Amino acid sequence: MTKRAIKGVFANPEGWPENSPIWSSTVSSYKVVWRCHRLLTPRYRRLIADSAADKQVHHLRSRRDIAAFFKKLGP
Repeated sequence: MTKRAIKGVFANPEGWPENSPIWSSTVSSYKVVWRCHRLLTPRYRRLIADSAADKQVHHLRSRRDIAAFFKKLGP
């Protein structure tokens, strides 16, 4: 987001329409990301912690983890 905003001062990012509100769009995006981090992440973590008591929880952090997870599931 930040890189796009800085580049947007000089020229529209690739694929964006002419005269797009790049700065205001970037600020709006940061607001959404911050609210998700502040409000949704704690709820999500609580849900995972509560579910771990009676369900199997997998925390996939990388492409390698994802590939190993699906390989373990089988065909």
